[in-house]
Amino acid sequence: MQSSPSDMADCMTSRVWFGRTWNRCSKSDLSRSALITSYITPKQKGAVRSTKVFMVIHVSASKQRRNNPTVAFGGLIFSAMATSLVGCESSPDFEGSDRNAELEIELSSRGDTQVAVTFTNDSDRELGLLGRYVPGKGNSLPMFEITRDGLPVAYEGPIVRFRAPDEEDYVWLGAGESMTAVGSIEDYDLTASGFYTIRYAVAPTQLLFDHEPTMETVTSQELTLELAGRGSQPRVRPRAICSSTRLNTFAQALDDGVDYANNAIGYLDQFAGPRYVRWFGTWNSSRAVQTVEGFEEVWADLFYQTVTPDCDTTSTSCTVDDAYAWVYASDSSTVYLCESFWALPRLGEYSRADTMIHEVSHFDNTANTSDWAYGQAACETLAQSDPVRAVTNADSFAFFAVNALGEF
Repeated sequence: MQSSPSDMADCMTSRVWFGRTWNRCSKSDLSRSALITSYITPKQKGAVRSTKVFMVIHVSASKQRRNNPTVAFGGLIFSAMATSLVGCESSPDFEGSDRNAELEIELSSRGDTQVAVTFTNDSDRELGLLGRYVPGKGNSLPMFEITRDGLPVAYEGPIVRFRAPDEEDYVWLGAGESMTAVGSIEDYDLTASGFYTIRYAVAPTQLLFDHEPTMETVTSQELTLELAGRGSQPRVRPRAICSSTRLNTFAQALDDGVDYANNAIGYLDQFAGPRYVRWFGTWNSSRAVQTVEGFEEVWADLFYQTVTPDCDTTSTSCTVDDAYAWVYASDSSTVYLCESFWALPRLGEYSRADTMIHEVSHFDNTANTSDWAYGQAACETLAQSDPVRAVTNADSFAFFAVNALGEF
């Protein structure tokens, strides 16, 4: 039987959290090599597959906000959209939200795995849509909800940490204007044949500029396609070797991330402390347990260094909106680092250290977080309007970890 860390060192401390006993020690207290030799078991590596996304976009009116180039793709006009269902639906356990009829979203098939999404501004004011959540534009993000024969279909593509968006990152639609974008659903699990039901579905914090605090989901109508299974398509991606300097920088980011995660867990002993409320919203016991368990798993991945870097800074996912890093949620062996990552400060908000917290939290076997909101302001809004999503938001994890040390 393998020895546990508590058998190996006096530094391990136990505490009880809602009936659970936790053991943890800091990097400075215990030799990592001893732990790895006696305690860690290898994690299963996921497969890697390439991403293919295409986009054609059309704005029905000639007026374009500040000549934003993101609204000038192509020039092809598509018609015969599916009947629309304007949609914003409530997150689980939220009651009394109003449906937002300002934005109409329609889906139609463009053949095989290509899907056209048409956005129409039905309001009497200008609406801003964040470009990275408009299908295409070189991006692949989880912006569709898909089921096959009634069963959920997993997203298997890149999950990216971007900088907080600014006004220039939005596509602007005037009152009555429409645009159509075409993207692919190839980054979802299409291995089995069947009837696939698809809808566009994102949080308002992901898509809309200057939205009112809400717990609703911006959705389209459903589109059902019969698709033949693709069979198993393991991801095959040669690892890009990092220079010795960058390997050392990455190792430092892991160490700093361990300290952040450790302090975050310690702060959570205060239960409903002000920093918890700031980043995760109203406290309740089940969400608190979910949060601390997530940080424990993030801490373990960073401490045991089960994740390694890939330094290919030219990948498609690194070319959108100053992306810092990205991962495949099912492959906890690798973090893909973009050029912008290396220019980040060592510590603090939007640092190399809190980027490691953010990215590692995405893994299926850690906190399994999503990207419901980017940036401090959006995350604070999310915490107050939708604590259910806040405790599964990667930037909220990162900012809480930094803020737990009182750095901002």
